[in-house]
Amino acid sequence: MAATGVLSGFRCIVIVGDSIAYGRADASGGWAHRLAEHHIARDEQNNRVFNLSWPGATLHALAQDTVDEALSRRPDAVLLAAGINDLAGVDGAKASPLDVLTLMDLTADAIARRGAGVVVMGPCWFDEKANGSGMGLDVTLSAAGMLRRALSQWAPDNGHGFIDPWPALEGRADLLVDGIHPGPAGHELLWRAVRDVY
Repeated sequence: MAATGVLSGFRCIVIVGDSIAYGRADASGGWAHRLAEHHIARDEQNNRVFNLSWPGATLHALAQDTVDEALSRRPDAVLLAAGINDLAGVDGAKASPLDVLTLMDLTADAIARRGAGVVVMGPCWFDEKANGSGMGLDVTLSAAGMLRRALSQWAPDNGHGFIDPWPALEGRADLLVDGIHPGPAGHELLWRAVRDVY
């Protein structure tokens, strides 16, 4: 059973992620916007959510370019939601699941040393066949599944929160606009997965 209270104990949360965290293919801002609405409504005066995600981002690029900006917001927690683009090699060489896990560990450690909590969101399920003719990311479902399993064990073992969005979209190719990105209905299911462990 998944842990609960993964995010509710924090006041200021910064999301650092890729296009799905950004909310691509959902004009209302995706699961992250729904999280922000929910979190801020609990305490409008003190709770904050900043989304620094951007489409095409790799964890490698985010670790170099965005984590410092995230920490400048003085967050209680940083939610890391990236890695699939690293597996696909969108900014150069393809990374293995172990490569991504190693980078996640280094990034989380750097954040924790600055006094913020770390929450990691694993990869989403995607439609491998539709991706081939749609988005065209050079990534396999097997590699994404390996990363998911590795992160799900690594995060709690290292005192970090973990959110598993995989089951929310598994087998729901109809909710993906290009094989990878969920549309509004898919983002609603992702939000419910986040809310369930919030």
